[in-house]
Amino acid sequence: MQNKHKFVDASHNSVVIVLYMTIGWKKRKTKNDLQTKSKRLKEEMKETSMEQKNIKDGQLQVREKLRAIEMEYKLLQEETMLVIQRSALTQLRLALMLNIVKARDEGDFSKAAQITQLLREIIARDNMQQQKCRNE
Repeated sequence: MQNKHKFVDASHNSVVIVLYMTIGWKKRKTKNDLQTKSKRLKEEMKETSMEQKNIKDGQLQVREKLRAIEMEYKLLQEETMLVIQRSALTQLRLALMLNIVKARDEGDFSKAAQITQLLREIIARDNMQQQKCRNE
C-alpha cells in the first residue's frame, strides 16, 4: 500500500488504514444522515403542502356556505318586508271597510261612496304591483 502522506511511515500503515476507514465511515454516515434528513424533510413538506391544500379547500367551502347563507338571509329579509307590507295593506283595507259600514249605519251614503272608491283604488294599485312582481 502506498502512503498518501509523506509523514506516515510503513509501520503505521494499519493506523492509517483504520483512520481512513473511520473517516470514510464518518463521511458515509454523515452523507446517509443528510440523505435521510433530506427525505424526511421532503415528506414533511409534502404533508404540510397537503394540509395547507386541505385547509384552503375547507376555507373555500366555508366561504361558499357563508355566501349561500347571506343570500338566504337577504331573501328572508325581502320576504319579511313583503309580509309586513301585505299586513299593513290588509289592516288598511279592514279599517276602510269598517268605516264604510259605519258610514252606511249612520246613513252617510256619500261618505260611504267616497271610502268605497278609495278602497277600490287601493285594491287596484295593489293588484298592479302584484302583477309587476310576478312578471319580474
